[in-house]
Amino acid sequence: MDYIKVKADGMTVGTLYRSGDTYSFNYDSSSSALPWVSLTMPYRARSWNWTGGLHPVFGMNLPEGYLFELLKQLVMKEFGAADDFSLLSLLSGNVRGRLEYESPLFRGDNRDSLSLSLDEILSSGEDDIFARLLGIFLESSFVSGIQPKLLARLRDKSMVSVSDYIVKTWGEEFPHLAENEYFCMTVARKAGLPVSSFFLSDDRKLFVTGRFDRSPDGGFLGFEDFCVLQAKNKGEKYSGSYEQAAKTIADFVSPQRRQSSLRQYYMILVISMLLRNGDAHLKNFGILYSPDRIDRYLAPCYDVVTTTAYMMKDRPALTFSGRKFWPGRRQLVDFGIAECQLGKSEAGALYDECARAVAETVDELEAYCAANPEFAPTGRKVLASWMSSRDGEPKKDIADEILGNRASD
Repeated sequence: MDYIKVKADGMTVGTLYRSGDTYSFNYDSSSSALPWVSLTMPYRARSWNWTGGLHPVFGMNLPEGYLFELLKQLVMKEFGAADDFSLLSLLSGNVRGRLEYESPLFRGDNRDSLSLSLDEILSSGEDDIFARLLGIFLESSFVSGIQPKLLARLRDKSMVSVSDYIVKTWGEEFPHLAENEYFCMTVARKAGLPVSSFFLSDDRKLFVTGRFDRSPDGGFLGFEDFCVLQAKNKGEKYSGSYEQAAKTIADFVSPQRRQSSLRQYYMILVISMLLRNGDAHLKNFGILYSPDRIDRYLAPCYDVVTTTAYMMKDRPALTFSGRKFWPGRRQLVDFGIAECQLGKSEAGALYDECARAVAETVDELEAYCAANPEFAPTGRKVLASWMSSRDGEPKKDIADEILGNRASD
């Protein structure tokens, strides 16, 4: 039987076993004072069993897409099978977070392989800088998502301390995705939403952002995305509704944090709809919590991009009122009232604040397109998407008009 020891808040709390298609987690002690591995898996004497894959909390940050394809070769060579349990075993000793792991199958340790600073990453003109980072940090990249990304430990700008950063790049399928995300996150910041520090590299190939699960004392906060909190695996991240997501917040955040978290969620949702972010799925929302689990609140805004710049007919990741469509101001204000405990005037004011942030960033994005001709074709599509959001449903004629006007400039 395969097994992995699980730590929470630096303490060994239990063991994860695999037997065939069944996964079991057992707390090691008879004491209910042990830290929980998940808000959805409190201490109990009997096993927590899951079939068909890892428990959602253990699979939450496993690499997908690009990273998984790279790691699959290592997993196959080491274990003869490329499944999530084997991947967690391969990465186990390099995982940094509230949950950490020990596997007898783990080979090597490169958590302290430091050779670069944040400034070097941002200012490097190397064509293969991301490839060099992969060579250093591939087996430390316990981070989910489809696009090319990794988790890197870098010296900060003061060169005094070391921090974890998520470094993202892009390929031919989604050109200039780093710049796309940079301007979308700029909108979120202008709207007053909490966001991690983020940067665009000088060559515009990398989007770099800090982790948001660090506590003031340097430890790790608990973090669980909505797939975990809704007992879904990562393959179900596009299932469900934005109404259910609001209920997840109401169910899991601390009572004293409920109003502010729902208000923040509403603003993130408005921003995502205005920017035509069709990837606001369950894994792109999460709850942070203190070691004692008393203070629980919505995580900062993250992973916002204009997906309709690449897929013009894209739709929201989850449903509103049972269907997937781009809601306008009226529908979003009604949603804020019905699902986020907002008054009508507050919901309208928050929507308008988000719209103001978009309008301000439009000017910056237009200037950026003019100064960076190689980005302009993608930038015009981003601008067209933002402009088409003004009246709710995307209007193809508006998008075509904007694209045509920009092309003739």
